[in-house]
Amino acid sequence: MRNKRWISVLLIGCLLLAAAAGCGQSSGEAGQADGNGVVTLKFANSQTPEETCSKEIEAFAERVKEKTGGKVVIEVHHNGVLGDDNDALEACARGANYLTYVDPAAMCYYVPDYAVMLGPYLFDDIAQIKKLAFSDYGDEMVEKAAEAGIRVLDHMSSYYGTRVFIGNKPVPTPDEMKGMKVRVPSVPLWIEMLTAMGANTTTISFSEVYTALSQGVADGMENPLPAIYAARFHEVCKYVSETNHIIQPNGIEMSEAVFQSLTPEQQKILEEEAIVFAETVTEKVQEEEKEVREKMTGEGVEFIACDTDAYRAATESVYQKFPEWSEGLYDRVTAIIRA
Repeated sequence: MRNKRWISVLLIGCLLLAAAAGCGQSSGEAGQADGNGVVTLKFANSQTPEETCSKEIEAFAERVKEKTGGKVVIEVHHNGVLGDDNDALEACARGANYLTYVDPAAMCYYVPDYAVMLGPYLFDDIAQIKKLAFSDYGDEMVEKAAEAGIRVLDHMSSYYGTRVFIGNKPVPTPDEMKGMKVRVPSVPLWIEMLTAMGANTTTISFSEVYTALSQGVADGMENPLPAIYAARFHEVCKYVSETNHIIQPNGIEMSEAVFQSLTPEQQKILEEEAIVFAETVTEKVQEEEKEVREKMTGEGVEFIACDTDAYRAATESVYQKFPEWSEGLYDRVTAIIRA
């Protein structure tokens, strides 16, 4: 898996060098401005352009350009055209002029303790995301990410959505999940969680999931409703089982080296606008989830109530699967969340 990501990152690096040469930039220094003092960054977004988060990424880029007087330009690329989340993160860690938008579990290769934020049934409500993100734990994660070469601009504080399961049959309990071929991203936490639920996991890039579902390579996948609807997965799978297994945070990341190459004022603008992004996305996604549920019902999708207590019990063991996590990590974050 790491070798595949290395190949992707090398290809990304070649594209960046070509782009830099085309606009008169030197590739010898992270974030180096062109002859007009303009730093150009590329936002590698794996989601479709129709999703709320994607639209707000565009708005974030516009605000940054305006507030820096055009000196920091962010080119947004959707649909994973610059690589998947793991590719983009690795490019950031190695100093590429990249930003990306990923969940905490994707950070596990750089800061293992970040992944707990995406643990099953960790949060009871959306407000707890921000509470944990800006706690001493959240501050520590940002510092450790910076040491690993990645700047988390918004403290991983945005709400991406509540994850549910869409598939070719209802799965109201883990018993019905047993033996199903379920798509997961190539992140250990996801694999452990879905395995604990009883699924047979298969790692497939998000951009390839529609084809996998339509051809029977996968029987189902899990994601928040807006992402499911935007990708049109409900065209090939008509059952949404409301497992609600993760209230998901996400965050905007970039290369720490590139971040440090910017002026203090530019750094401040990026962080402030990333937090504005997080707050806006959190509000809009909650509205969108309600709207999308109504649309999907009208388009013939059946929503299934689930035994979330059974799913919670089935996934409790997931928190014991990661010896690389700090001792007492789960107790630490739950104490912060529920204080």
